[in-house]
Amino acid sequence: MESRISIIVPVYNAASTLERCVRALMGQTYRNIEIILVNDGSTDKSGDICTSYSQKYPEKIFSFHKENEGQFLARKYGILKCTGDYVGFLDADDLLDDNYVKTISESVAEYNSPDVLCFGFARFGDSMKKEYKLTDRTTFFKTQDGSFQTIWHINAAKLPVFGRKQENADISHREKRV
Repeated sequence: MESRISIIVPVYNAASTLERCVRALMGQTYRNIEIILVNDGSTDKSGDICTSYSQKYPEKIFSFHKENEGQFLARKYGILKCTGDYVGFLDADDLLDDNYVKTISESVAEYNSPDVLCFGFARFGDSMKKEYKLTDRTTFFKTQDGSFQTIWHINAAKLPVFGRKQENADISHREKRV
């Protein structure tokens, strides 16, 4: 069975780049994806863009609006709302190769449904225009008896990560003190 992949996009004042990001996600050759847009209290037109896309593609794009609490909590909120077998994140100013999600799905099948996939990326253009592509240097983690078994070829610091969604997983964080 083909894995459903959820891609969570935390959105904060990203009106200038969000449409390009969503078009890149909609252009994926792998079709069994859901796109979760979490508007984190944007003060520009980002929220309207999120709503517009979820109305235009109600079977694929889901938008949620919440007060601004930061990227971490926006991602956490997206995890709670998504339905995919695997979950990953994309920033609202990022672009993807058309086969990005297909490569993830193929890796899931090839490596016997690992719990976590980490992989390299390439940056093109100036710092405001990033394009992430899967490289030939890939890292896979497979949970086995409560520990991680690791095969890796690169430094895993700052890599895109996709992970299996765990029901009832504890994704707690430190609450802000008032």
